[in-house]
Amino acid sequence: MAVKALNERQLFRMKRVNLEKRIQQYYSKTQDSESVIEYGMAILVFNAITMTNYSFVCKDLIQEIFLTKEPTDKMREFCLYFYDFFDYNEWENVRDRLFKSRAEFSERTRRIRPETKYV
Repeated sequence: MAVKALNERQLFRMKRVNLEKRIQQYYSKTQDSESVIEYGMAILVFNAITMTNYSFVCKDLIQEIFLTKEPTDKMREFCLYFYDFFDYNEWENVRDRLFKSRAEFSERTRRIRPETKYV
């Protein structure tokens, strides 16, 4: 049986505990790390505009993806938004895994750095 991706209604209407469970279940059945990163981005934005606390939803899963999965363009594109999910040493590992050099990291993330303070 095919596993359905989470839709907008589920992402923005579920209680935090159920949302984390659903994302974990989805990932365990599909190993679709790119979708989980997209869900994480949507939840970061949602957290910025809601009174309910959705900070660090699926933190352990996001950490696992960035620290162990094969690097992808989506990971490189969104990594800076998840900076607060990591301690300093973990972040250094993430950056080193995703980018060939600090210069490449700086260039790829230069435009979005000002935006990260809002999510």
